[in-house]
Amino acid sequence: MSNILVSFHNFLFNEFNAKSIPSFYETFINGLSKAGNNVLVYQFEDFKKNRRYCSEETRKEIEDFNPNLIITFNNQFWSNPEYLDIPRVVYDVDSINNYGDLINMEYLKNKFFFVTNQKAANEYIVDKIKVNRSRILYIKPFTGVKADSNINTSLNLAFLGSHWLWDDFKDILNFSKENLDSESRKYALYVLSEFKKNPFDPLENIYKEHNLVATSHLFFNDLKIASARLSGIKRLRYLTSVADLGLEIRGIKYNSNLLIAFPEILLSHSNEEVNNLETTQNFFNSSKIALNTNHYQAISGFSWRVCDILASNACLVSEYSRDFKSLGFNVPCFTNSYDLRKICKELLKNSEMRKEITEKCHEIIEKEHRVDNAIDAIESFTHLSLHSKSSGYVKNIVIRKNEPYTFINKGKALFPKIDKKNLSNIQRLYLRLSRHYFKKIFR
Repeated sequence: MSNILVSFHNFLFNEFNAKSIPSFYETFINGLSKAGNNVLVYQFEDFKKNRRYCSEETRKEIEDFNPNLIITFNNQFWSNPEYLDIPRVVYDVDSINNYGDLINMEYLKNKFFFVTNQKAANEYIVDKIKVNRSRILYIKPFTGVKADSNINTSLNLAFLGSHWLWDDFKDILNFSKENLDSESRKYALYVLSEFKKNPFDPLENIYKEHNLVATSHLFFNDLKIASARLSGIKRLRYLTSVADLGLEIRGIKYNSNLLIAFPEILLSHSNEEVNNLETTQNFFNSSKIALNTNHYQAISGFSWRVCDILASNACLVSEYSRDFKSLGFNVPCFTNSYDLRKICKELLKNSEMRKEITEKCHEIIEKEHRVDNAIDAIESFTHLSLHSKSSGYVKNIVIRKNEPYTFINKGKALFPKIDKKNLSNIQRLYLRLSRHYFKKIFR
């Protein structure tokens, strides 16, 4: 039996309640517990404060739990000296742009194991963090959803997810307000198209690599937010194209004023809650077709919700992803709105075609995409025993935005003074944009 601390940002807190949890995390936590492990779940609402602040009570609770393994999704946990000797798995569920403490990770890389859920992510981790490939493991995505043939598929099209446009796109708006010449506009459009192909490098690198000389340069203040906004625009265009075919959208933050320009989206959105594994399963099982659109950061992979769909009654229709073919899933894929609409109309008319696709997907899911597969892989990777005949338990630490915080890294600096001349471009960018520079990071 192992004591495992699992840490992640729970984006459902501020929309529903402290018991809400994305299906992926719930499946993973329950899987660890059923394998005989004690699991302490450190989940938080405030994305910005989690890695540097907590109450003294919370800190003591973690120390008393005495974890012998930390599994932190996107490295959302503290890089304090007392925790660095505990084996840590940094599990990638978004992309390297969402990793916490990215500046420090080059210095901590030999302390961590890295797990990815899309094959292309391995190369970016090697490139950006300079990690030895032996410390990186690709694990196939998994799901806890089960199909139920007794449920009536009453919905034509289902989509679950955010629209990623809850804030405006100030970087592009401010750039457009400048007195731009034709060259600056032309190059900015080209840089934008290149960024969509690789949203992990600052735009200034694209200008340099392609020798683009302009009087005004487009600049993104936050690469993570920029790629999300661009992905959101693409997603809304796709969903709008099939809204009249009986689309039902569920997800958070659809009350945004920015969606006024997308009336079909607003009229397709349902306020019915999908806030755990059970409600996710019910939604997809009641649908004939479930849609997936990719985030630009998913270079070869796809959302973890895709496996939820593949395991359900719904027939997946997805934006194209390279990993589909390598994983053996033969599902209808689209690369433009015309193809998406054509595929959906054809499948809605042909229930036998949908059934044939879903049954083949179910076979692959059962063999290779259950949480036990992931736990077995992590056990082999870390050389820690994650299976026991004893009964494990799950205990939650829920960190809300209004909780009193104490700065946890008060002691000696983690690392010696850094020579800024030797920093990589992405480190320089993070340093330049950090509001408090090194004060909070190397305090």
